[in-house]
Amino acid sequence: MKKILFVLMGLSLVACDDRVSKENDTVVIDFSGFLNGNQFEGGTAENFKLKLGSGKFVPGFEEQLIGLKKGEEKSINITFPEQ
Repeated sequence: MKKILFVLMGLSLVACDDRVSKENDTVVIDFSGFLNGNQFEGGTAENFKLKLGSGKFVPGFEEQLIGLKKGEEKSINITFPEQ
């Protein structure tokens, strides 16, 4: 299994910023991805727009953004199964 750590450096809601994020919200996030402690190419973005629950991102990532407030930071751990 491959374990990847994403460090969320900020989140904001597109529609409003006075509540926590929930499924179907569109959020704008800044993040960096790390594999074995090393930042990997293509795993970093700023002002990335993502609709929570869309399934367009790495499995398990979007669910960990639900319940966050504007500006909140979080470590997001994702485990990929062996292929």
